[in-house]
Amino acid sequence: MRILLCVLLLSLAASGSEKKPLVWQTGTLINQNVSLEDAGCAGNVCGGTYHRTHYTIQTDNKLYIANRTGGRLDLTVNQPVKFAISGNTVYLTDAKGKVHDCHLEQERDVAQNAAGAAPPLDDSAAETDAVVALVSTPAGADVNIDGNFVGNAPAKLRLKPGKHTIAVSMAGYKVWSRDLTALGGSEVSLTANLEKKE
Repeated sequence: MRILLCVLLLSLAASGSEKKPLVWQTGTLINQNVSLEDAGCAGNVCGGTYHRTHYTIQTDNKLYIANRTGGRLDLTVNQPVKFAISGNTVYLTDAKGKVHDCHLEQERDVAQNAAGAAPPLDDSAAETDAVVALVSTPAGADVNIDGNFVGNAPAKLRLKPGKHTIAVSMAGYKVWSRDLTALGGSEVSLTANLEKKE
């Protein structure tokens, strides 16, 4: 019995030492969105609903979609992000350098990117877009353009020429909103100072 235990411990130690180190990469967070999902029921007990955040990361040749529950990470859309992949787990580093485990939902080649995912920026189209540099106080507020969630502040937004409504919101604060007319090729800076709800 003692010999068997020693062999078992040695085999566990050997398998633990063969664990591959993580290979860290840098990509661009091209999308971040939150979905409200049903936890389902077991017997007479229902779990209610929960928020799941989906992150789309693009490298030169790959597109990774990962998700996690338990709150949104401190990340900014269209900014670099450090990550590593091991099996079905994506290790994602937030703005403060903390590593979070996410579930790898999809991995695709950029060339075969399906419709609906954000395509790479086209430089010729980018010249006609208006660029809006948006920051919020406090930072990390949700940003919606024309009623669609696009990420969190601070953010660099590219808008097609024309009229748009930008809304910035955070729990416990009043919604900040501005209507603007985007001019092709223009650059605008906006600061959303959120007021606390009474």
